[in-house]
Amino acid sequence: MILDVIVAVGLIFKLNLARKILLWLMGITVAISIISMTLLVATNSKYTKAKQQYDAAATVINSSNAVDITLKQQLNNQQAQIASLNKRLGKYFSYMYYFLSVEIVLGVATIVYLELPGVKENFTDLEN
Repeated sequence: MILDVIVAVGLIFKLNLARKILLWLMGITVAISIISMTLLVATNSKYTKAKQQYDAAATVINSSNAVDITLKQQLNNQQAQIASLNKRLGKYFSYMYYFLSVEIVLGVATIVYLELPGVKENFTDLEN
């Protein structure tokens, strides 16, 4: 937080060092966001695969005659709870995709803006 305040003050006074620090911070933020997005996609893929395996196993168990009525009811109750949690999880995945996408776009936009020649000229070094 202190670094944010120093960078903000530096940007107010148009110091080149603050611009460079912000560029590095945005670069790191974009890199971490891309890694997070990749991990989120991998997690979603693993989750989908595990859910398909669970559904297949639950179908086999549910269709077998060896399971009594109370166990089938318990399985149906568990599947209803899982369906409810799946909806919430889907919303969370959507929110994270949206959040990370916005973070990447804003980070790249900040980097591009600060690297524009007209903007770059307005910043001064500490010696001047």
